Amino acid sequence: MDSHALVTVWVLSAIGLCLCQNDLQVDAPPYGEAGQRVEFTITNPPPPPFFIVTWRLKEKISNVTAEADQNELAEFNNSVTLTCSASGTLPSFRWFNRSTIVTGSDRVLLDKRSLTILNVTRYDDGPFNCEAWNNISNMSSNHFKLTIHSGPDSSVVSVTPEDPFYSAGSDITLSCSSESNPAAQFQWALNGTLLGSEGSELRLENVTTNQSGAYTCWAYNNKTLRYKISSPQNITVLEKISDVHITHPGDVLIANKNSVNLTCDARGSIVTREWTKDEQPLSSNRITFHEENRRVSISPVQKEDNGEYTCQVRNPVSSLHNVSKLIVNYGPENTKIEVKGEIVLGSQITLTCSAESIPDSTYTWTFNEIEIQSGASYVIQESADEDSGNYTCTALNSITKLRNTAIQELKIQEKPNGLSTGAIVGIVIGVIIILAAVSGLTFYFVKKKGKMGAPKPHQARTINGSVELNYADISHFQRKNVQRVDQGNGGNGETLYSGVRLPSSPAGPTSGQGPTYADINFQNNAAGMRPTLGHGGNVGDQSTVYAAVKPKGQAPRPPHQVPDVTYAQVRK
Repeated sequence: MDSHALVTVWVLSAIGLCLCQNDLQVDAPPYGEAGQRVEFTITNPPPPPFFIVTWRLKEKISNVTAEADQNELAEFNNSVTLTCSASGTLPSFRWFNRSTIVTGSDRVLLDKRSLTILNVTRYDDGPFNCEAWNNISNMSSNHFKLTIHSGPDSSVVSVTPEDPFYSAGSDITLSCSSESNPAAQFQWALNGTLLGSEGSELRLENVTTNQSGAYTCWAYNNKTLRYKISSPQNITVLEKISDVHITHPGDVLIANKNSVNLTCDARGSIVTREWTKDEQPLSSNRITFHEENRRVSISPVQKEDNGEYTCQVRNPVSSLHNVSKLIVNYGPENTKIEVKGEIVLGSQITLTCSAESIPDSTYTWTFNEIEIQSGASYVIQESADEDSGNYTCTALNSITKLRNTAIQELKIQEKPNGLSTGAIVGIVIGVIIILAAVSGLTFYFVKKKGKMGAPKPHQARTINGSVELNYADISHFQRKNVQRVDQGNGGNGETLYSGVRLPSSPAGPTSGQGPTYADINFQNNAAGMRPTLGHGGNVGDQSTVYAAVKPKGQAPRPPHQVPDVTYAQVRK
């Protein structure tokens, strides 16, 4: 129905028609709804003819609807117009998005009953509804939503397990996500080249080094027709280190003459090489590194370069090393002679020569410039005056062909002097005289007591702590194992020796009977020979005479009852 419907009412009065509208009074508002009852009262009836009165009527709002010119839109690509319609007199319209009144902007246009949105975004999906109203009523339309396709947004790639490096043979899973409506479709690329693999997951099993690189995820929306490529995710696959070895020429190296190159190679993904010598980093102005430490040059080699060289090869997933020994021949140098033994007549003297050298040196000895022996040691068994002089040791290195010498001077000294030959003879003679006197006195007292009566069992008596012996028994026999003290030199090739001991001495008699011995030995010496000292007994024309005085018929006494025993030994 037209909202401007015109109703004409003819009013007839007894006098005539109403000529002035202002003279009419009504009992309702100026606007009324169709179907309502309206009464007019004439307050000042006009004179005839008729007067025409016009009354306008309005309808209530009804049948409010809202619709869009398209329902599926691509974000940023499409625009949409929403239109609202309603029944009733003179309706007005307003729009709501998610219960909020829509206001106009550069992108949102309002025109009476229509709403136009330019370049829709995902947030323009609604729900929308419109409201129609006039002075007497209002009504809202149904709610509806727009379908707006959006994305894909930025793609994100995650890796499981998440490590900076992976060893060959590992299993790796890459996952891609992206916000998109509808859900995005995914493809995978390695170093920018599509792999032909689709889906949000990419599984790499038993990976190899050629699968290393930058992985990207391509997200595609078939409604917006847009792609989104993720940031690259780097995957580094490394082979474990194996077969590390060091090579160098097999040439013989001589200090200060030759140079050498050491080369370290290995299997696997080599990241770093590190060289050490005897567990210390290589550092010298003679050392140069090449090819990222693959090769080491030493020029020239010196003796300090001898040792074990280690090449350590590493990558983030493994480490391995190898050791090679470098031999630098050098020397001899610092040759020296060590002397062992007392440098006196008759002693054994050992001279030992040493030198710093690789390989070990050979040694040659000269005495007063006459070669006498080869070998590291030279031994003088019994030193003599003629052994005094200069001993020279010459060390020779068979590889370097170098020699080095050391000189040691020896001066053979005489042994410190003991008792003179005359003193020794006097002691021996005195002992013999004492023994003779004791024997004579013993014989005298025995004879005297025999005249005084029958013999009684004799017992020794003590005088000043010593036992008085009552008879003499002089025997001539060969001496056995009596040690002696060598003293003096007669000067004419005949040596006189004497020894004096107590019976309690380990070197003296062990019978415990307390005899007194006189031991006189004569031994002819060969020409040019020194007397040989040792135990008694027959040696050549040597003979031994013992004189002993014992208590006759008595058993041996305990050691604490044995008198002091003195014996003397003279050897010629």
